[in-house]
Amino acid sequence: MLGLICEGLDDKVIAKHLSLSGNTVRNHVAGIYGKIGVNRRAAAIAWARERGFA
Repeated sequence: MLGLICEGLDDKVIAKHLSLSGNTVRNHVAGIYGKIGVNRRAAAIAWARERGFA
């Protein structure tokens, strides 16, 4: 999911790509934010790039 966020996909596109509901994607994204200690999409992308995820 973090990789898809780093590709610039929004929640709706990620949901369609993974055949999930929008709410499920939002819950997963919120969980990722909590685990890596960020609260914005841009911060999550920066976090991932700094660590070689994207």
